[in-house]
Amino acid sequence: MSRSSRAGLQFPVARIHQLMCNGNYADRIGAGAPVLLAAVLEYVSAEIFALAGKVARDEKKIRITPRHLQLAISNYAELNKLLDGVTIAQGDLLLPKRSGHGPAATRSSGKKAFIEMLNLYKCNHQTSPLPPQLPPPTSNHPGHIVRWSG
Repeated sequence: MSRSSRAGLQFPVARIHQLMCNGNYADRIGAGAPVLLAAVLEYVSAEIFALAGKVARDEKKIRITPRHLQLAISNYAELNKLLDGVTIAQGDLLLPKRSGHGPAATRSSGKKAFIEMLNLYKCNHQTSPLPPQLPPPTSNHPGHIVRWSG
């Protein structure tokens, strides 16, 4: 009888134990550590798939796509915080929610909004090299990527 079935899990406890031993995380790995890690991974995966299933059902789809996973994670605060730096392939781009002010929030046609945004950028671009809502980079190193929250 496998350790996964003894623990009532679907995730492979033996494989997780092997990966923990080969990963040089510690000199010794206890018998319960891979069981706990497998249980946590299974729980988080089930939670993500349940939320993605709801998103797919809301869109009247029968198949969960990477986009549904992306939307499910971004709509759930704890998962969004946990998987903040994760990129999901084929997850598409998540647009920021409208704040209610600025040219992007107006209900004008696409062409009008684009012209307003372009004029706003030209006015701001003449006075400073960066748009006013973005802070200046904190590092001058050319290979350093600065993550802006704005």
